[in-house]
Amino acid sequence: MLRLWPERIRVGWFPGRCLLAGGEGAALELAGAMTPSALLAGLAGLPRRRPGAILDILLSDSAAELVHLPWQASVQRPDALRLYALAAFARQGMAVGEAHAIQTAYRHYGMDGIAYAVGRGWLEELAQGLQAQGLVLGSVVPLSIEAYWRGKRPATGRTLMLLQEDGRISLHAYQGRQLLMLDAEAVAGQPEQACRRLLRRAAMVDAAVQQFYYRPAGTLPDLGQTIAAGFAGAEVQRLPWDGGSGR
Repeated sequence: MLRLWPERIRVGWFPGRCLLAGGEGAALELAGAMTPSALLAGLAGLPRRRPGAILDILLSDSAAELVHLPWQASVQRPDALRLYALAAFARQGMAVGEAHAIQTAYRHYGMDGIAYAVGRGWLEELAQGLQAQGLVLGSVVPLSIEAYWRGKRPATGRTLMLLQEDGRISLHAYQGRQLLMLDAEAVAGQPEQACRRLLRRAAMVDAAVQQFYYRPAGTLPDLGQTIAAGFAGAEVQRLPWDGGSGR
């Protein structure tokens, strides 16, 4: 008997929309905030999949708590990493605790990483709702974590990565493979204004940027010209929302 591997479905979930992997224009419009019920209602309208299909979600940074996590050689065990991450969240005034699922991401040994947290009850509601639709929750990874973990970066030189969502723009700064800065700006009006504020803060770290990647989530306004004006000497490259050739 031929045994089929489970089907995998990858989506990007952002406020008000669910992007389908395989095309920047393929999207489901969602009602409401970043709640499991909003996503489940949108997914119910998709063509039926094989039972047991696995759903991998690239999650809006707005639905998670994220913090820059400096490397500590003495902190390696899972329980110690969790406590270390909790301390980092607390220093930033983030209300993260036992009600959250916490993960730490260190892509390179000896270099800084990122910790992220998502509510346990939120995850459980999502997993149960998907199960009722015949789907299995495979992974939930915030956009910044995916960009940090899988993004292509040169071994030397300064690189910036800008992640553009409807209501938020996030920015990573790297020296080679070392994470220097994790920053974000809310978008209340024109995205170009929020982008310029972020770029000014990045320029305070170091204006000598060689590579600048940016990823708009779906069909958002292109910020390429704004970026190029702020960092005239950098090579600016737009990537698809799911990373595309930047991996």
